[in-house]
Amino acid sequence: MLNKDPDGTIEPKAIEGLKLETLKGLIQKDLHVSSELLVFQAVIAWGKAQLTQKGEETSGNAIRREAEALLREVRFLTLKCDEFIDNVVATQIFSPSESIPILRVIRGGNVTLIPESTPVSHSTRKRSRDPKDLITASMSCGRQHSYYRNRYINDKVKINTFSVNEDIFLHSIGTKAAGSLEITDNNGNIIASASSNYHLINFPEAILIERDITHNIHFDPSARFSDDTITESFTFTSGSTTIRYTSHRCIVSKMKFWS
Repeated sequence: MLNKDPDGTIEPKAIEGLKLETLKGLIQKDLHVSSELLVFQAVIAWGKAQLTQKGEETSGNAIRREAEALLREVRFLTLKCDEFIDNVVATQIFSPSESIPILRVIRGGNVTLIPESTPVSHSTRKRSRDPKDLITASMSCGRQHSYYRNRYINDKVKINTFSVNEDIFLHSIGTKAAGSLEITDNNGNIIASASSNYHLINFPEAILIERDITHNIHFDPSARFSDDTITESFTFTSGSTTIRYTSHRCIVSKMKFWS
């Protein structure tokens, strides 16, 4: 049912009779819903139904108390400002002092602005993933001055730097050798790591790559590999998204992003 009709699965009438833990487990999944608003509306409808059944008022504060564990699973930060104002603020589940910081984050502010007591998921990942939104940036070094390089213990090769002009989610990296890699930001903080026995490294979750920040890829091959020592630059544009890439050693063959 989730695969065939995700929107219909979480319609208010379909979920009103579910237990709290059942509904929580459902909305924790990466539902391919058309909008996160459907998840929010389902939570509000569920809260109202529970309060009505108990003969209690259905004010914003009451709904919040009843459904707070579910509200923490709603990805409010993936909504647009007008969606949040028209649909979330109108329910009065948040106070003005809570709604304003959330709106600032939606507009591009820091997540730490949100008060700790506010039941808001800090996730900026969209649930809906449509294959048409997948951007593939194919890399090519052009010149092939290759040699075989032996793998040394604890020897990680810095092979790439890249940046994007808008926030985007990294899905996978194709490599020219099996091994493991780390992605760091320009402060050296590790934001993702993965490994594979094949020439394609998929991340268990899409990795948020923030705009205008230089990210570095460090690669540790599991065996010797053909290595290109020539530095090449590459720019890939798809719609409004531009990916700038520099290879110090040509190991990456392609990068896939969710827009």
